[in-house]
Amino acid sequence: MSLANLHLFEIVRLSERMLDVARKGTEDRPDAECAIVYGTLHDYAMHLRKLALEEVERHRRMGVFDDEDVQAYELIRSSL
Repeated sequence: MSLANLHLFEIVRLSERMLDVARKGTEDRPDAECAIVYGTLHDYAMHLRKLALEEVERHRRMGVFDDEDVQAYELIRSSL
């Protein structure tokens, strides 16, 4: 797997974790002000995921993919 794609896949996984924390935090928040923090986390996670997936797609179109990249890409896309 190329290191560039490996790092982008890590960003996608990180954004999924951020979304999970935002969801759980929103469910458990004690007051309305916490909603701002969790909402911001959610928004940044969505933006990061979008940027990383766009870059991965650009790499795929450029042919900067090996077999491991293709498998990881398909796995990530199927889990979204």
